[in-house]
Amino acid sequence: MTDAGVVFETETVSTETLATLGEGHIAYVKQIRSEDVPGLFPQAPKIAPGLKLFALHAAD
Repeated sequence: MTDAGVVFETETVSTETLATLGEGHIAYVKQIRSEDVPGLFPQAPKIAPGLKLFALHAAD
């Protein structure tokens, strides 16, 4: 990838720019709580409360 050294300041990156960033090839991993799963992933099965999980998100 040619953009590996590019750094963006989150305050200056628009939603539209994030939507096209990496053209579906860039993602990030974020720690979430199991209580947050229904709001982020409505199609996910029920998960016990109190768990720390990791979610894979696209750049957009």
